[in-house]
Amino acid sequence: MSDTENCAKRRKVVIAFTPFLAFVILTYSGYGALICLQTSINIKGGVGAWSTTAAHITAGIFGLVCVPAAIKKTTIKKMLIFSTMTHFIYILLNFYPVPYLLIPAGILVGMGSSTMWPAMMVYVAHFARRFAKFSSKQTAEIITEFTGYFFCTFQISQTLGNLLSYAILYSGKTITEGNFNNRSILDLSVCGANDCQNPNVTNANLNQYVPQTKSVLYAMIGVMAGLVLVAVGILVFIMPKIDPTLELALAPESHVSSVCDTVHVGTQGVFSAEGRESNNNEEGTLKFMRRTLLETMKHIVNPKQLLITPFVIYSGVYEAYVFAELPRAFVSCMLDVSQVGLCLAVAYTCNALVSYFFGILTNKYGRNKPFLAVALFNIGLHGTMFPESQKKAYVIWNFYLAIGIAVQLGWSTSLCVFIKLYIQISLLCFSLICYGICEVRYKTRHQ
Repeated sequence: MSDTENCAKRRKVVIAFTPFLAFVILTYSGYGALICLQTSINIKGGVGAWSTTAAHITAGIFGLVCVPAAIKKTTIKKMLIFSTMTHFIYILLNFYPVPYLLIPAGILVGMGSSTMWPAMMVYVAHFARRFAKFSSKQTAEIITEFTGYFFCTFQISQTLGNLLSYAILYSGKTITEGNFNNRSILDLSVCGANDCQNPNVTNANLNQYVPQTKSVLYAMIGVMAGLVLVAVGILVFIMPKIDPTLELALAPESHVSSVCDTVHVGTQGVFSAEGRESNNNEEGTLKFMRRTLLETMKHIVNPKQLLITPFVIYSGVYEAYVFAELPRAFVSCMLDVSQVGLCLAVAYTCNALVSYFFGILTNKYGRNKPFLAVALFNIGLHGTMFPESQKKAYVIWNFYLAIGIAVQLGWSTSLCVFIKLYIQISLLCFSLICYGICEVRYKTRHQ
């Protein structure tokens, strides 16, 4: 095949890949932006915090136990449609955010999130392999490039979603003389590190956390739901069906550090060779789940894994702090909820730039030299510590990250922010000590 023909084929793959990236942007622009507002717009009774806690606990457990079996029983496209619909349902139930509706919706979206990320990684591998057929580069290299495009798109979706929420809430904000008076007497000493979510303080300053008119809030929720619904339409009518047994072996085993949403990447590794072997042997679902769980539990007690675990938990605690505590205590309380989207959009832009430049540094200087700086920026390196069992390592990473997020959200309404900060600093120091011990043991055994 000539170069011109190969170029034309590659162009067709890129065109086919574009709707998938559009799906990512629409889904996470809508869902991600709303998640960042949960501890503000649903601050009464801590409903927002408890619903997201339920989501991440479910995601951790479901991803560990059920997802490997789920992929055996359905197609990747159907699994992705189910996952996206759970996000749509969660957004809709924000129209009536009562505990008996929003917390079960959190459990449902946790199930969806745990299946969505492996499914998306399979689609990335699918398009990458198609592109590699008409390229001179190695397939693994193309998969890495397509994974980069995917995560870049994910970061863009977070920025766009938060800018959209800012535009809606700010444009719909009614500023009256009475509002200015309220802002002038606002006691900022209860904000920031001193935010303890005292019910009396919260009720007295509720306009800081919730849009003053319901119509503005409903408009924002409606727009976010509409974005996700369009994403479902792209899945149903445009995205191709793919055979997971052809893609999972080369699915990228990587993860993303996001400040607003837990990413559930890594579970796809469990379904690859092990899943195909199970299909070939017609292994029963329950037997397969039991075998997978036992192998995972065996990996959990690996001494090296135990030393790495505190840092993974810390990463989860920190992420939850950024998308739960920071918007509420430092933005909504001090400025008001309409400013949350703008502040987080800036944070996401900085996150994308830092990720890009740290990637360059890692490629140039290796893993060890920039690790301390990486730790300070809360980016993990996990699977490289377990070259002999990377698949299980990423599953465990996903589980402990979800646990860390759930812990932070669980005590969100019970502890003051300054106490949470002390806990995070202590956990980070302990994590670095454990990592140092692990690194010394790892190097000693390989010298």
